[in-house]
Amino acid sequence: MVATFLSIWEDEGFASFYRSLNASLILCINPAITYVVFDFIKSRVLSSKKTPTEYLTTMEAFFVGAFSKAVASTVTFPAVRAKTKMTAFKKTHASAEQPPGMIETLQGIVDHGGFMALYAGIGPQISKGILQEALMLSIKERIGQLTSSLIVGGKQ
Repeated sequence: MVATFLSIWEDEGFASFYRSLNASLILCINPAITYVVFDFIKSRVLSSKKTPTEYLTTMEAFFVGAFSKAVASTVTFPAVRAKTKMTAFKKTHASAEQPPGMIETLQGIVDHGGFMALYAGIGPQISKGILQEALMLSIKERIGQLTSSLIVGGKQ
């Protein structure tokens, strides 16, 4: 491991360790957006109910979770696409050639395919992510409800 670290340092320099940091930081925003949207919609749904409650039903949580993930994925997908293209660039070009940064990659995508090219391939990404997030958030909501009823007592 140390040999690999030193080899990269010698061949590409210290900055190479942080080359895709911007893309990684942007991708960390995805869960944050998902949870902010989920909590926002959850509060609206709960406040509109006739009977006050702290939790969504499993079905409500599933659909709110799916929508929240769709919003987050739509916002962050261009960064996912750019990161994929940056990685592919490294694999297909000479090692001495520096890959373009995030902004240059996004601009290249738009220049060659138009704005909608930023979203090429989003279908499978959203399909996978929506189901996974919807299930997780509906289960989380139910576990929260059960845990609360065990600790505080009350209706399940």
